[in-house]
Amino acid sequence: MLPAGWKRVVNRRAGFNVGLPPGWRARVAERPTLVRSKDRAVAASISADRTEVGRSLGPKTYARRAARALEGYRRLRVGRARRVRRTRYPTADVRASGVFERTGLRQSIEVFSIHKRETATFTVIFFRSMRVPARRYAAKVVAIVRSLRSQRPTPEP
Repeated sequence: MLPAGWKRVVNRRAGFNVGLPPGWRARVAERPTLVRSKDRAVAASISADRTEVGRSLGPKTYARRAARALEGYRRLRVGRARRVRRTRYPTADVRASGVFERTGLRQSIEVFSIHKRETATFTVIFFRSMRVPARRYAAKVVAIVRSLRSQRPTPEP
């Protein structure tokens, strides 16, 4: 169940749905789904990996690899993977930071890896300017991650 005022966004092709707070917008593409906060201070990318790696790799390892694979950043620093509690599926979180080369903006990056055993790993990556306090969005970020649900993907035509 979602908090009052939240809406559920469905990506049928990728096979997941996720809740978003009031005013947040989503653009559902084939892959990934792109999300922005109402004030545009936070952006997120949500995708599903249904390959053998996505079905078998643990969430901590997957999150760390995903963070290290981010492209377009100078001085990318990747922290340790931590388990996220009170989630439907095993979930890990890795915090990173770097300078986005295209804009020169220092960003805080948070990579969540959500693993539904033998099905897929869902990756939710949040991007936030370092000028924006983390506490402003911390509760919403975790609530979005906890709201993610796997569903059967719609076959491509």
